[in-house]
Amino acid sequence: MTVVDIKKREDHDTALVLATDQMARIAQNPETVERDAELRQLHAKLGELIEGAV
Repeated sequence: MTVVDIKKREDHDTALVLATDQMARIAQNPETVERDAELRQLHAKLGELIEGAV
């Protein structure tokens, strides 16, 4: 699942779980520039989801 797919989710709890799961899967692989960029996007999305949940 891409960051774009997660951003389209209206259910914040589900999107939070999906983004966290995706970050964990990316972290299991060797780091590349593309994976680093995706992790940064997911990190930003998690920040949005956490702020929206409060």
